[in-house]
Amino acid sequence: MRVTIIPEDKFIRKDDVFVKLPEWNFNDPDIHAIQWYEDNGEIEWKNPQRNELITDDSILEPYLIALEEYLVELSTPPPPPDPTPNDTETLTNILNS
Repeated sequence: MRVTIIPEDKFIRKDDVFVKLPEWNFNDPDIHAIQWYEDNGEIEWKNPQRNELITDDSILEPYLIALEEYLVELSTPPPPPDPTPNDTETLTNILNS
């Protein structure tokens, strides 16, 4: 699995899926990016500019959950609109006529 996370841009890439999330509910203002390459990765910090090697992919979990939830939301069609009161009144009048 290849993952790139760029908090400032609200950007998450997982393999061939690239998404800019509309909301970002993470507390990561000091992170420039998180990169994951199959079985290891790195956190690119803003200040001081340095990279921290990581081998535990659990840091990715909240981001990947947000990505999956967003993708499900995109693929779920909106519910049909409720009839307006005028539509209901008209239908009731027609049926009772």
